[in-house]
Amino acid sequence: MFHNTPPFRRDTICQFHSNISGLKHLAAHDFEDILLCSMAVFDGHLPSLHDEIVLSLLFIAHWFHSLVKLKMHTRVTLMALTTITTMFGHQMCRFKSQTCDIIPTFELDHEVSAHTQRLARQNLASCEGNTNDEATTKDTQGDKSRY
Repeated sequence: MFHNTPPFRRDTICQFHSNISGLKHLAAHDFEDILLCSMAVFDGHLPSLHDEIVLSLLFIAHWFHSLVKLKMHTRVTLMALTTITTMFGHQMCRFKSQTCDIIPTFELDHEVSAHTQRLARQNLASCEGNTNDEATTKDTQGDKSRY
């Protein structure tokens, strides 16, 4: 979907790669470009309730991003940033509770490989009698939202 987005000027938004989720080592400007185009890309691709939740989340993320990028803050912008941060947290909880379980998601091949290697290292460490608490108690089945 992102690769169908046309570039905007040579130095603003470049052409997107055909597989955004498979990209590695993205720079900050890449994340910013993805965020800037995300509302147009996701609009209308989900059922109406979930579309509204995702678009609201993206709108709040855009708003948060624009406030954070300000070079100088005033009392008003700091209060707005506090409000937007709270709204972002509430919207993320709404997204997690109402949308995450409905939309099927899949791990990429390199994520599956990393997960398998991590489990193999943990099993090897437990077989060798390693008592490293981090290796034995880390949750490897966490959700994809990571927020």
